[in-house]
Amino acid sequence: MRSERMLLTALLLLLACGREAERPAEEPLPPPAAGAGEFPPEFSGVELRWTALVTPVERIDVQEPQHYTLKVLADGKLEIRADCNRAFGSIEFVDDHRVKIGALGSTRAMCPPGSHSQRFLQELERATTYFVRDGKLYLELPYDSGTLHFARAE
Repeated sequence: MRSERMLLTALLLLLACGREAERPAEEPLPPPAAGAGEFPPEFSGVELRWTALVTPVERIDVQEPQHYTLKVLADGKLEIRADCNRAFGSIEFVDDHRVKIGALGSTRAMCPPGSHSQRFLQELERATTYFVRDGKLYLELPYDSGTLHFARAE
């Protein structure tokens, strides 16, 4: 049993190392468009739709991004839709594109099978930095563990 676990772990590590993460091209981050501690003004109060999560070992393309939204209000509050749940919280923008998202409160409705509601909320709380590229917002997770992709609602 133990050798099977070790073999499975080794296989997963090989797969993870062998896959190249599908992430935006690595370029130096541009200087902040807004002053230190400010969210990019072009996204303030705008509904942003979660379109993808890219990690070193998986990619989730959100099939119904209108069910997973994020809105940053001027006072640093967050309004979130996570499929069949609603959530709220706060966000703090620190210098050099760093971000701190406080603990999120949410409803606890049972979403349909295949929902990414809980994963979306968990990953949002883990976000540590952000950047903007081609009019889209990206929230980076710690230790290069993934990137949440957002686009403006149309």
